[in-house]
Amino acid sequence: MTPRFGVVAGLDVEAAPDADLTELLAGRTEFASARIAGYRRRRRLAQFVSNLLRSFGCAALAVGAVLPALREAVPGLAGLPLGGFAFGYVLLGLGAAALAADRVFGIGRAVPRLQAAELGIAGELDLFHADWAAYADVPVAERRRRRLELARAFTAEVNRLVRREAERAQEMAG
Repeated sequence: MTPRFGVVAGLDVEAAPDADLTELLAGRTEFASARIAGYRRRRRLAQFVSNLLRSFGCAALAVGAVLPALREAVPGLAGLPLGGFAFGYVLLGLGAAALAADRVFGIGRAVPRLQAAELGIAGELDLFHADWAAYADVPVAERRRRRLELARAFTAEVNRLVRREAERAQEMAG
């Protein structure tokens, strides 16, 4: 494990074997893939919760609004505990609360932000792999130097994207 940290830090570049550069490529790929998977997981969860809140809210509002008319149209419904006017107000309140929760907590608004971060890191990973492959025909010493610089720049860019998304999340929360 020590040689990898030396390579990433730019120490002893000339003595680094090609296996360390292969390990560096795998490590940087895993680094980015873990962040992509994390954003994808969070995005899907936010999308599910937002859709659930919105669907429940709309359904509760619709049923709560129609309940008084149903009570008049279906006389048998008036005798049920859930058929009363008061239950219609409860449904209206629950529906409004569900829609407000999605809006106030910004669950639905987080989905595009998380997707932008996910796609940004995935794009950077694709560029990283393309640039890494482009250095295959360069002499060994120069290839090592360029790939190390590429790995540093890639790591910095992914960290910048993560930091930017965290700042946006904090702005939306505050």
